[in-house]
Amino acid sequence: MKETALEIEIAESKQEDIDKGIARLSTSIMSLLSINSGDIIEVIGKSKIAVKVMRSKSKKETITLDGTTRSTIGRSIGEKVKISQIKINIARSITLSPLKEVQFSDDPTEYFHTKLLDKPLVLNQLAIIDVF
Repeated sequence: MKETALEIEIAESKQEDIDKGIARLSTSIMSLLSINSGDIIEVIGKSKIAVKVMRSKSKKETITLDGTTRSTIGRSIGEKVKISQIKINIARSITLSPLKEVQFSDDPTEYFHTKLLDKPLVLNQLAIIDVF
């Protein structure tokens, strides 16, 4: 597999993609990177993150990223990021470090497992998990 990286401008994500770790790319950009919907890519700004790619209906050559993702990589709408295919490894375990104190009446392990299953993560990545 040939490593290809592209520099691309950030656009605002769709409402339904917020806090899901999803980036949307045009068909032409996906073809350039030899990726398909559902593949994982690396997005690099001031830091890097792994996101799942979905096809955009737009013909614009931008990448749509939600606010959490943009904040994590230190970039804003209109700025550029580098994107590329990455080799992924399956995590055997992860450690969560809540930003706010949370108390549960029962063991939340299964709930977190369900929320994080198949979500791409990199070391020190911020992940939003609703605990209502």
